[in-house]
Amino acid sequence: MDIIFFHSHSITKNVGYDAILKVRCSSGFTLKSYLDPPGKVFDDGIRSPELELSCISTDTGICSLLEYQTGGIKKRGNQKPLVNVQSVLLYTTPFGQRKLRISTLTMPSTDLVSDVYRGADFGCIAAVLTREIVSNARVNGLKSARQYIVESCINMLSQYRLNTSAKDSPSGQLILPEALQLLPLFVMCLRKSVLLRSAIPVGSSLKTAKSPQPSVDERMHAMFHASNISSSLAMLLVHPNIYELTRLKGREGFEYTPQRVGKSVFMEEACKSYVQFPTTCHPSISRLEDESMYLIDDGFSFYLYIGKNVPHEVMLEVFGDSKYPVEGILSSTEYGKRVHFIIKALRGCCNTRPTFPPLIVYKSGDGNGDKEKQKVHNKIMTLLVDDATSQDKGYVDFLCALHKKIKERIRT
Repeated sequence: MDIIFFHSHSITKNVGYDAILKVRCSSGFTLKSYLDPPGKVFDDGIRSPELELSCISTDTGICSLLEYQTGGIKKRGNQKPLVNVQSVLLYTTPFGQRKLRISTLTMPSTDLVSDVYRGADFGCIAAVLTREIVSNARVNGLKSARQYIVESCINMLSQYRLNTSAKDSPSGQLILPEALQLLPLFVMCLRKSVLLRSAIPVGSSLKTAKSPQPSVDERMHAMFHASNISSSLAMLLVHPNIYELTRLKGREGFEYTPQRVGKSVFMEEACKSYVQFPTTCHPSISRLEDESMYLIDDGFSFYLYIGKNVPHEVMLEVFGDSKYPVEGILSSTEYGKRVHFIIKALRGCCNTRPTFPPLIVYKSGDGNGDKEKQKVHNKIMTLLVDDATSQDKGYVDFLCALHKKIKERIRT
């Protein structure tokens, strides 16, 4: 039923054809370009660029880069001026109607750098950085893209240190903006992801792999979807969520419907049934216990990781008497039903997933001698991004190296 729901979204979503998108801005700044657009850009150098698309839907993501104009935003009186960004989309419906959709965003301006960092949207920044490194990797190669993402992080954090109250903090302390606490983690995970990770040569590691890891097809698949990534999935694409399933507490895994108070539209939307997810753990091999079961979500697939010492009673509740990789989750028991609800809710809570996430079951120790299971094992190991690899540092060492480079940048 989950895959039917997913395909029904693909069939019933709103779609427009022969679309033209134009972004206009108030005085003080203008549209510079579209980052890796899903269409053709027309720019005559006089007016703002136009983007032509053969098809556009609710799953289409377009990144517009804005820049300041000479003179900046003009003040009017003592109040801080408002800036406006307007997008105009002309498209044809499936019924042949030509329609125009106009969206206008009005934002307050500020002359304080600290306000800019305080109002930063981490999801948006992560999505833009992901698209930028995909474009950079295509033109300049993976090595240049790995350096570019670190330099971008250093620039943002060093400017915060130089132009805000953080400049008075001790130099030996790494100060991060409140809205960008996860930026170093995102950059490290992006370098370790299939997008930028250096390919392991044949037979050199991961138990003498018989093909490069990742393969060209795997990297191109990830880059294709990363070029259209949304702000809600940018972090998940490089930093998987790992849910501990063995010790479910309270309402975790149960479908719960809040009690309605009143009959307003907002109350009806707020009181829809939902499933409470279990707590997550850090993606590190040290956190995966042999007696526990984990659900790993990397945005594309679900991996049900089973420790080699998971009690037989737990296996019976989840898979029954059947062979677990064949039959899947057993929903007739209470525990199996809770695991099933968690997977179903994860599939449905984010409709911007690029593909339908299949469930892949792997038991620790099953990879020996089986080619397909060994591939799954290798994939899970690469998702544990908190751990150090032969090519990249662990998170603590990465933070120390990043702090050192920020201090060097400030001194220069």
